Amino acid sequence: MPDFNLVAQPSASPTKCRFCGDFAGPMIDTRVDDPVYGRIYICAPTEQRTGCVGQIAQMCGLRSSADVDLLAAQVEDLQGRLDDLMRAKGTITLTWDEFIGLQRVLGENTAANGVGIFFDNVR
Repeated sequence: MPDFNLVAQPSASPTKCRFCGDFAGPMIDTRVDDPVYGRIYICAPTEQRTGCVGQIAQMCGLRSSADVDLLAAQVEDLQGRLDDLMRAKGTITLTWDEFIGLQRVLGENTAANGVGIFFDNVR
């Protein structure tokens, strides 16, 4: 198996991607010389294009470093939002009598007053 090499521009003929025909680098030099076609290059991804290598990688389930960075930033943002929500969450433990008293103060329809009462581990 040949050792592939990333080159800024192809130097051996033909100086283009074997798959799409693009001449713009960077390219993967496969170091394979076809007797009829010549040197086989595959266009690499750039900010402007996915390139044939990028398309092959995506088909294999791989992601670009830009995609990974974006996903990592989204995870960090969501984790921060979750941490904020967990800090803001308040828990009040009431006896049944205290709950009934609170309900009398707030009224029968506590949701209409903007108060949500949730039961956790009620037995």
